[in-house]
Parts: sequence; structure tokens; C-alpha cells
Amino acid sequence: MAFETAVRNPERYLGILKIISRWEGKILNDSLLLEIVSTLYLEKIVSSNKIKITEETAIEDIKDLVIEVNSSRRADGGFPSGYASRFWTYMRTPSELGFVYARYREKLFISPIVKMLIKGEIDEQEAFSIQAMKFNRRNPYRNVKNDFNFFRFILEVILRLRESGKILSFEQFVVAMFSRNGDVVEFLRILENNTFNTLEDCYSFVKSKYGVKTRFKTVVQDYPDVVRRLLLISGFITVIYRGRKFIQLNENKF
Repeated sequence: MAFETAVRNPERYLGILKIISRWEGKILNDSLLLEIVSTLYLEKIVSSNKIKITEETAIEDIKDLVIEVNSSRRADGGFPSGYASRFWTYMRTPSELGFVYARYREKLFISPIVKMLIKGEIDEQEAFSIQAMKFNRRNPYRNVKNDFNFFRFILEVILRLRESGKILSFEQFVVAMFSRNGDVVEFLRILENNTFNTLEDCYSFVKSKYGVKTRFKTVVQDYPDVVRRLLLISGFITVIYRGRKFIQLNENKF
């Protein structure tokens, strides 16, 4: 899954989605992308020490600064380097979850759920949970090999463990990140036949079984942490501590 590592809370995305929705149906060319990114700065959704915003600041006053501040950003997600790549930074997670369709030089589309969220008809947690369950599959803007819904997969794993009086450890959750097919029975068999007491155990296992070559910190910290945060944002799970970190269903949202 291609989530930005800066995910912290859904409120951040509400402000971003409210702003970009103004340009629904417009083609995301260079001039429009500069307009959108500059507006994000102007309305203080994002910030930079080099871009000072006052009540008198107009969008034309900051466009050159927006270009300069983002000039070192590399091309990403099909968007060219610079401010266009900055736009994709904020669209990566909404795109992954189907909130928006955002492709360079194509029309921008906003999902019905976003429109309901902006109007206050549903809250952020409900919006994230609906999108996670309905749209986290292969689609035109996802560069992934797996065609299964990870959220459904991991929740079913947790439910199966719950039925047998067990609970998913964070170390086991790390290993779950690398499922190739979302087969719950197969993964539960892995948990029965292997012990993951440390993050080093997890790293050795995924390297051996799945041929993972990514560095240790990315495998055991960066990637699982961002997915865990999205599960929390969506209200699916609760993280508890019993000497170690464990993940269980959010009983209030059962």
C-alpha cells in the first residue's frame, strides 16, 4: 500500500480535501497544480518558514515562493518534480483509499464520500472506514502487485484469533504486512508454526519467506506504523500494552 508516512490524523485531510474539491472536473496541468498548492499555503493548510502569510497576502504574491520552496522535490506518483510532486504528497493517501482520482494532466475527481464528509453528513472516522473497506483494491493509480483488501484481511485475522482467545502482537502484525494473497488460513498457520518474539525475528522471516530486501527500519517500523495509524483512524483497532504492544479490535466499533 502506498501511504504517506506523515499520516497522523484525519482532520488534516479534511482541510486538504475541502480545498482541492473546488477544482473537481478540472485538468491537473502545471498551472492548475501551482494554483492548488499555492492555495494550500495561502489558507495555512500547509506551511513553510520561507512563505509568510498575512491577511493582506494574495495568491499571486506567493506563487514564485511556492515554486522555489518545492524546487528540490523529486518527481513522484506520475507528477513532475517541484510543486506538482508536493501536490501528490497530499494526494497519495486519499488516492490509495479512493477518496479522489488525481492523475497528472487528467481531470480531478472527488468521491461521493468526500462530498458527504465536507458537508458534515459523516465524520472522518466513518469516511476512512468506508473507503478502506470498499476501495482498497487494485485501481488505476495504485502501483501494487496485490489484489486483495488488506484491511479485510487483517481484521479477519484478528477476529479468528479473538475466537480462540488469542491476540495479535505487533511483531505478528509486521509479518502480516507482507502477505502476498490475503489468505487468512495460510497466515494463521504461519503464526502457529513460527515464533515472533522480536522485530529481528520478523525481519529474518520476511527476508527468508518473501525475499524482502528493504532495510530493517522500513520493514519493522515505518511501514507497519503508518498502516497501524490508518487502522486507528478508521476506528477498526485499539493498541494495548502488556509488556509488549498488541493489536485488538475496537470493541466500541465491533
